[in-house]
Amino acid sequence: MMSKDVRIAVAPPFTITKEILEQPEFEVDLQLVHPKNSQKRAGRLQVHLYSMSSLAPPTASIFSNGVNVTRTHPSLRAGVLAASSSADSLLPVFNTYQVEMFHVTRIFGADNVGWNRQYKAAQRIYAEGPDGESVRAVIRSQHASLYNSRKAIVSACANGNEFLELFQFGVRAGRRRFYTWVLLDHVFRFCESGAGFFRDFLSKHAMHASCRPSVRYAGEFHIQPPASEGGKHDGDYHLLVLDNNSGTFAPPTSLLPKVEAVFRSNFPDLHVVALAFDNPLLTEYKSIGLS
Repeated sequence: MMSKDVRIAVAPPFTITKEILEQPEFEVDLQLVHPKNSQKRAGRLQVHLYSMSSLAPPTASIFSNGVNVTRTHPSLRAGVLAASSSADSLLPVFNTYQVEMFHVTRIFGADNVGWNRQYKAAQRIYAEGPDGESVRAVIRSQHASLYNSRKAIVSACANGNEFLELFQFGVRAGRRRFYTWVLLDHVFRFCESGAGFFRDFLSKHAMHASCRPSVRYAGEFHIQPPASEGGKHDGDYHLLVLDNNSGTFAPPTSLLPKVEAVFRSNFPDLHVVALAFDNPLLTEYKSIGLS
């Protein structure tokens, strides 16, 4: 039996070329060596590789998922501020979350959402000149503080259930929570919306985006519990409900299906729906008593 300390090296080195891939069968010869002494050989391993022509049509696309790496960024200072500025005293730390996402650029293509020119707060943030630069510097500082990579807890989501477990299925201190989020090319960032200290933030969405002038999408989300636990939908499962409630970016409802597609391609087992902020169904979902 091979020891877990044995290292595999290729001898001699080889490159898999197009000509090799076109062969129906080829063989790779691997030399096993000791991990602490590369001159000490530990046998050989021959691997036979077989290939066959794809049965997919020429127009088909090939893509795959890895695990979605997550980073939870805890902030004790933000937790204290949030607790002191609201009735919620059960917030020892305040977490922001970052989840790596696949297929965003494939699904959204050329579609991006720029900042909302009609929104006064966004006008201040993205203004040209010294005033705008000063505002953006403050927001970037807020972003750097809340997304401090040195304190990040790194993990991974292999399925939709593990994604929901990352933030306790949207429940903290026995209450269901709203979350503010932005979607960028390769990452989904979010945190609780209701923390009182956020009143001092000119824009939560601009903070998540670190003042990028455009994002793929932005809004709020919450988790509907199963119908058996008081959820306002018919299924006996948790439902991720996303919307486009962002004054800073005001994303169009026409892109909501693409938001759903991103989450379904990353977490095929996740139940998800994306709704316009003024959809009556969203109002009904919110009636379960979120904060």
